[in-house]
Amino acid sequence: MEKKEKLTFRLSFYVKPAGTGRKHGENAGGHTVALMLRILIDGRRADMSLYTTADPALWQPAFRRFAGGTDGEADALNLLMDDFRARARHLFFRRLLDGERLTAAALRDALQAHDSRPHFLSFARRHNADFHEWVGKSRSRSSYKKYCALVAHLTQYVGSVYAADDVPMSAIDENFARRFVAFLGGTLRLSPGTIRLYITAARHITGLAQKRGLLPADPFATLRLPAVPVSREYLTAEELAALKHLKLKGTYARVRNLFLFSCYTGMAYTDLLHLRPEHVERDATGVYWLIKPREKNARRSVVRLVPPAAGLLMCLRGDDAGRLLRVPDNRTCNRYLKVLAAQAGIAGRLHFHMARHTFATSLLAAGIPIESVSLMLGHSRITTTQIYAQVTRNKISRDTEQMSRAFAGW
Repeated sequence: MEKKEKLTFRLSFYVKPAGTGRKHGENAGGHTVALMLRILIDGRRADMSLYTTADPALWQPAFRRFAGGTDGEADALNLLMDDFRARARHLFFRRLLDGERLTAAALRDALQAHDSRPHFLSFARRHNADFHEWVGKSRSRSSYKKYCALVAHLTQYVGSVYAADDVPMSAIDENFARRFVAFLGGTLRLSPGTIRLYITAARHITGLAQKRGLLPADPFATLRLPAVPVSREYLTAEELAALKHLKLKGTYARVRNLFLFSCYTGMAYTDLLHLRPEHVERDATGVYWLIKPREKNARRSVVRLVPPAAGLLMCLRGDDAGRLLRVPDNRTCNRYLKVLAAQAGIAGRLHFHMARHTFATSLLAAGIPIESVSLMLGHSRITTTQIYAQVTRNKISRDTEQMSRAFAGW
């Protein structure tokens, strides 16, 4: 008589402190723990995350259950474990009745594939791949790098907190969002402004998932993000005059003149770099204009060339690549601007975005309407009033008759 092979099938739950290899919540130090399932079949095991975190004080190792707490958290966690246990047993014994004996790894994979929706990190990486196809067309490389950094942070967060390579869409809820914000500020020690930058990018991805029916709601909608101190640095007319009158040659003169040109036009560094002859237009009255889609958002920037800017344009011209200006790389510009600030007696660090702020501040101080300044800067909205505006070139022409006075004496 043939001896039948003995079947061993066991399921057990444990908790794993985030970022460690310890089990059962020992020495968790009050941090959250990831809830895990261990599958043991015929002496071989496979572990998987339940994509849920909990307070380690609620875990009772002797009973492998949760107890205590408030708002029914322990009961909800116990129900989750019961649901996974029932699903695992159903999958295993149904396959066994069909003549298939699943291994521990195969059962784990079957449980993880139960949700037919794509996993969240996979969805985010697909978004980045699609975004990359539009870089240089209607999307900027800096924005692409931001999304890549976001996915890197999300991957680290999921691995540390959930002890998994990816998480299903069902795990992307307010709890996931809240703890991700805490991870950015606590573990990665990012500044409030940087946290807002990444959460805005994350909301774009979750918004796409919501539109496609993969998420029921925006998990970040109710979050209160850390406050960001608003600071808009700009140069005064005296500081600009000091910079303008420095006796310079070579690259120092070129970087200084590029910075001044940005002060007169509001153009960002990347827009200066990609400025081409066709972006300069002359109207019927003889006035020259810079009309160019911004590299950042592809929105058209319309700027009247005032005499100081036109003069700088002549001495900055010349590029074999068909570009209007010869612009050193950004690192070189920043290094030279640091020296120029010291020579001109300007406190703080000079950078091209400061030139952009200087442009906007000078025009507003001269009484030019904010709608016109918004169009010249290529903004999509007027953030101070939250009012969208469509302004024609004729209106800008009337408004910018005051530009010569704004830049007088520079």
